[in-house]
Amino acid sequence: MHSGYGRIIVLAKLVLLYFCMQSPAWAQPVQWTPELMQPAAKARDPSEPFRIRLAKIPAKTLQLLTLELDEIDVTSMVAMEGDVAVFTPPQPLAYGEHQLRLVENSPDGSINERGQWSFELRKSALFRDAQANGSLTLRENYRAADHGLADPAPARSQADAAGQFAGSVENENWRANAMLSFIANQQSQMMPRQKGHLDLGQFLAAADSGMYGFKLGDHAIGPDSMVLQSFGRRGISVSATAPGDRASVTGFSMHATPLSGAANVLGVADDGNRVDGVVAALQPIADDAGALALLGTYVSGGSENQTGAGGFGGSDAGRGSAGSIVADSSLLQQRLRLRGEFARSSYDFDGRVGDLAAMGGHAYSGLVNFVPWHDRMIFDQAFLLNVGLEKKLISSYFHSPSNPGAISDRDMVRIFTGVNWYGLDFQANAGKETDNVDNSPLIPVTASRQRSAAISYSPMMNYTPQADGQLPEPPWYGQPSLSASFMSLNREVVQLGGSAVSQPAHSTYNSTVGANFQYALWSWGIMQSWVRDRGYNLDMTPLTRSASTQLQGNFLFFEKLTVGMNAFNENVDNVDAGIKTNGIGGGLNLAYPFTDTVSSMLSYSTRHDWLTDGSNDSVTSDTTASVNWVVDTPHGAKPGITLGMDGSYHNVSNKSGMSTQPLGSMYQVFLRVSLAWSPSY
Repeated sequence: MHSGYGRIIVLAKLVLLYFCMQSPAWAQPVQWTPELMQPAAKARDPSEPFRIRLAKIPAKTLQLLTLELDEIDVTSMVAMEGDVAVFTPPQPLAYGEHQLRLVENSPDGSINERGQWSFELRKSALFRDAQANGSLTLRENYRAADHGLADPAPARSQADAAGQFAGSVENENWRANAMLSFIANQQSQMMPRQKGHLDLGQFLAAADSGMYGFKLGDHAIGPDSMVLQSFGRRGISVSATAPGDRASVTGFSMHATPLSGAANVLGVADDGNRVDGVVAALQPIADDAGALALLGTYVSGGSENQTGAGGFGGSDAGRGSAGSIVADSSLLQQRLRLRGEFARSSYDFDGRVGDLAAMGGHAYSGLVNFVPWHDRMIFDQAFLLNVGLEKKLISSYFHSPSNPGAISDRDMVRIFTGVNWYGLDFQANAGKETDNVDNSPLIPVTASRQRSAAISYSPMMNYTPQADGQLPEPPWYGQPSLSASFMSLNREVVQLGGSAVSQPAHSTYNSTVGANFQYALWSWGIMQSWVRDRGYNLDMTPLTRSASTQLQGNFLFFEKLTVGMNAFNENVDNVDAGIKTNGIGGGLNLAYPFTDTVSSMLSYSTRHDWLTDGSNDSVTSDTTASVNWVVDTPHGAKPGITLGMDGSYHNVSNKSGMSTQPLGSMYQVFLRVSLAWSPSY
């Protein structure tokens, strides 16, 4: 009996072992290891397929595999070639680090990672990625016919060229890029320095590694302040930025005026026209970057106020220094902005050889802007409102060498507001400004009051598609856009020779209203403006009243022909002299593309001007026409060619008196060919 019982136990164990071997849930995974096959070249190409050898695995296991590239499932793009899985990227991969992962999804829901490979795409052992591109345009203009040109007439054949080349290279921890442009012209007087036929345009070379950066060439230094406003020049700058951008400092040495051309290539060789400075920014509150931002700026240098042709200055250039501190804060969940700035300067206006000593100046400004709410809704439309107050004082002799054209000697205060709701935008401000801030007894003190308001309204139309998928027809007035503006400026003398007075000096009023209406295939608009201008006492500008009406329309016919029309009427009434100046005219513009590569244009405009005293009565008309054929468009290393022909006709006739333009007619006809090339790497 015991032996029979033992045989039953052995038999049960054998049955249990059989079912364990047959059950997928209890079966152990088949042990196998995929092999990522190496590319033929040393470096993998961005478009090269990935090949993974999957030897000795059951066929049903293939259906359980998932391939991921950078955590994106790409299994659907895998093809089998025997026992090799082949994945071809749908587009070239970016240079840098990538990860390929192969996993097996078991029927019980578990995931078994079969393989994981990290690789890096590089263009070279020295750098990870590099790119280069350029554009070159060569133009030849030949004047085939002409009449009435002034002597001496320009050369019949005129050629010019323009080009730009840019490139970048980067590695794991550094990056560099450069841009260079040039211009060429057969006529040297058309060049930036009015000499030679080939010259440098704008250029910039920049590099950064971690927290450090470097720039050489034409670039801007910011942020703006009363010392440094829209300061973009040619020169050198270096910068350092702390992690998280909480602090940064930039030092620079740049030409004081804009440069163009190859003279003074680095921008720092001319001591008489150079500005050196440093800008430091800090966000001291780590938890809220917008709560407080501090900005410090210091500049030193000189300028001869040149046009930027690239010449060198002399010892009589004005020189000085200026510095400012700015605090900018956003509070109450960015509803309240507070900004304050204080600046000082010391500037020698007549230069190092002059008799005048350096003049000191100061400036300060304050701004308060309040937005009561960010989420106010009226009739389910967002309602935005802001109100603000600004105070700015710039003393009589405040002068920054980096901002030589800035206005000084101003004491200004203004209030402003703005509303935006449901296509309605309204802006208004009012301010008062006085001069002679330093109270010089030899200079009168004038006060100016300015008010302005502008409103525009573009109602939001219902363009929800109908049941048939078509957009609803617009109303009879189309999509309207209405606008109106008003500005007044009144200046008076409030102090003269140390005594308080009240004498009007000048007044100007300007009003404009306009309306535009857009339809599917056409649009039209009208604008009316009025100006009243008057000078008093020392400013003896005559009293004039001006009015102008402009009407325009644009139409599309046959899905290709574009027709534009405009008409205007202008009147200027010199009330003091009893003379009126009148002008009336209009124009027509046609544009028609014959094919995708052949286009044409025809334009005609005329204007009739006359004075009521009979001293002038003239009619001016201009006609231009052109045809352009894009023979071939540039693509990669293949250049593109465009041929064109255009002409113009100008005529002036005088009915009486003296015309303000040369009388007679003049026409020109040009044949043009343009070669464009846009290579890239």
